Amino acid sequence: MLDSQHCPASAHFSFNHRARASTPLPPRRKQDRKEMTMKETEINSYFAVDDQMLDSMAAEYETGTWKGTVGPIRAGRPHISDEDLTTISVRLPQSLLQTIDNKARLKKENRSQFLRDTLSRALQA
Repeated sequence: MLDSQHCPASAHFSFNHRARASTPLPPRRKQDRKEMTMKETEINSYFAVDDQMLDSMAAEYETGTWKGTVGPIRAGRPHISDEDLTTISVRLPQSLLQTIDNKARLKKENRSQFLRDTLSRALQA
């Protein structure tokens, strides 16, 4: 049996990854699928396209008849700010955290985005 002292890091990771991969993921809720569809629709409307147009463009690209161009590919997540972001740690009462999460969920934002926006508005007032 290999141990971490005699095993390359990649093999060790691979072993641990397989062990965790067997844990079943929770089933997706119907609401999650609805939110994903809404986001897809919002993205399509932002770029003034629909699924039929995207399928047509994909078919043209795959057959070599597409006349469009591909822009630069940027690895990683898109930047959410022009400035560097800093992580902070704050202790909050559980009830306040639940309120924050509920308000963020209503606005379809994650906790971090909700707090960034809320703090920015509070400091500008």
